[in-house]
Amino acid sequence: MQTTKLTEYLIEPFLVEQVKAKKVVGVYSGRFQPFGPHHKKTYEWLKKKFGNAYIVTSDIKGGSRHPMNFKEKKRHMMKMGIPSNRIIKVKNPYVAKELTEKLSEDTAVVFAFGAKDAGRLASGKYFQDYKKNKNNLVGYEEHGYVLVAPHISMRVGGMEVSGTSMRELLGHPKYEGGGERKKLFKKMFGYFDQGVFNMLTNKFRKLYEKLDISVREFEGDKIGDFLTTIDMKELIKESSTSVNFEVDDGPPIHYRGFSDYKRVTKAWIDDMYKGLGNLPGVALSGMGLGVFEEFADYILGTEFRIGSVFLLLVLILVYRRFKLSRKREYLKWIRI
Repeated sequence: MQTTKLTEYLIEPFLVEQVKAKKVVGVYSGRFQPFGPHHKKTYEWLKKKFGNAYIVTSDIKGGSRHPMNFKEKKRHMMKMGIPSNRIIKVKNPYVAKELTEKLSEDTAVVFAFGAKDAGRLASGKYFQDYKKNKNNLVGYEEHGYVLVAPHISMRVGGMEVSGTSMRELLGHPKYEGGGERKKLFKKMFGYFDQGVFNMLTNKFRKLYEKLDISVREFEGDKIGDFLTTIDMKELIKESSTSVNFEVDDGPPIHYRGFSDYKRVTKAWIDDMYKGLGNLPGVALSGMGLGVFEEFADYILGTEFRIGSVFLLLVLILVYRRFKLSRKREYLKWIRI
């Protein structure tokens, strides 16, 4: 039975056909605060691999994570040898819509990320692992591909090149005076331009000025003294190694007998462990940690997402430990 032209016309919108890729474009996305020689090496590696590569970054500015806007980042990148038409401003570096909408539908887009980001993105529906699909690529409208960028280790002026070391070179007071900062700037970035040098150092010097003010604001403050002087390991340690203190074997050590313990502390024990029998509560707590982790990833960056969750858990543990200690001291005092 042959289909008529009318039938073909009616069913055509429901036929989804993957567009086989005829071209491949490499995309290197990031904050680039600032762009460094290791970033340039990664871009050159991506360009060599696919023949066509772009750098995409946002125009977000503000706070310690985004001291430079897009124009400032682009100005610096161009001085380092990146062509102007290869640097694209985007709202979301993980989507790069401003770039892809200019590409033909038969173009595959491969995003280069660090191992952590690549593994997370490849687990979704849109992004797929490039190496597993390199012989069957489709256009960017159907799928995007992720590729783990190689780790590039470089040393300049005796320091390992990283975001931290570059920001320190540009803003830390220890490089003030003597012309050392200018010499290291040229070694680090491969060029020297007084205007760009002034722009970058002014941006990152402010970060260290704010940090110094924040530290000084802690002086004479109880919370600040706690955060800057207390040994967290000692604070959360459960037992003491000294024979002059009684061993803490749990709540019963503070009572004359089990009957006293059972009578006085039943409500306290129920409160202490009530979450273990509350499956919805446990599930919501897990979801809350997940939301906090994603929020930390967006605000602080991927490299801080796990550390942020760990810090939150430590703070909760310290607070819990403080409350339990107060209860134990009270129960010892009343000596029912």
